[in-house]
Amino acid sequence: MSEIKVNLGQYKGIEVPKPFFEVTEEEIQVEFQKACALVAKNEEKTTEPAVLGDLLTIDFVGYLDGEPFPGGDGENFPLTLGSNTFIPGFEEQLIGVKAGDVVDVHLAFPEKYHEQSLAGRPVVFKVKVHSIRTNTAPEMSDEVVQMVSQCKTVDEFHEYVHGEIFNSKKMEAAQLLEDEILDKVMSVCTVEVPEEAIKERKDGLVNSLTAQLQQSQMSLNDYMKYHNITQQEFDEYMMRDAKKMLEGQSVLGKIAEIEGLTCSTDELNRELTEMALSYHLDYEQIIDALGDEGKEMIRQDILTRKALDLIVEHAVITE
Repeated sequence: MSEIKVNLGQYKGIEVPKPFFEVTEEEIQVEFQKACALVAKNEEKTTEPAVLGDLLTIDFVGYLDGEPFPGGDGENFPLTLGSNTFIPGFEEQLIGVKAGDVVDVHLAFPEKYHEQSLAGRPVVFKVKVHSIRTNTAPEMSDEVVQMVSQCKTVDEFHEYVHGEIFNSKKMEAAQLLEDEILDKVMSVCTVEVPEEAIKERKDGLVNSLTAQLQQSQMSLNDYMKYHNITQQEFDEYMMRDAKKMLEGQSVLGKIAEIEGLTCSTDELNRELTEMALSYHLDYEQIIDALGDEGKEMIRQDILTRKALDLIVEHAVITE
């Protein structure tokens, strides 16, 4: 296989603006609401109308041109209004119904619906509402705080939530900064990646995705239908992703080579030990599973991370 050719440009002294982030009171209040929801009481509505967030138990039958269509029915189906479980327009028309109601829901399937025979077609769903349940959340208080956390007071919980949001945004900002620095480095480099290398990496990405989907009892075809993309669109996206990954790794690998960065045996072993723990395997099992080629890939990953740390360290962060 032909080698990937890299011509580096400037990779030290890259200027990027410092990411700005702040924690707002609105964001903290959202977390307060989530905390109160954790201890909410679930109660059945007998006469009150359904609102967003309520859990309905329904029977439904879908009619296309006056006839029931396959897959368009269900019994005792649990539906939370606002969950977007059904096609657009369905759940909105159930807002205001009461337990025992029987209603007709008129709508049309999306133009790009995965089932072509239904795409864009007008349908009517006959819906029977068996029950409606709602969660009644308490107001934020010291008692609620003590039920959902190790804090004792609302003020203490406020400070804790602020810190958690701040740390999360700080990590996100660091990642964005890193991405922007790498993008600028890539923009002044030229990389020639052989087509066969891109195809090989693309096949690896597809195999990895397929294995992940299988754990969720989902096929690759199901995945494409869910995301409303064709096989051609999927292949083109994976090829672009593979090419971008190879280009980035090749540039960082070249920087590591020029800067004389190394990966010691201890560093490699630490990485392999952490991998073994994350996969619940023994060290020897992860070594056998990876083989020499896999170990070399891990070593290269360590070197590219070091190269990325180097260009970030030498970047000029402007206010």
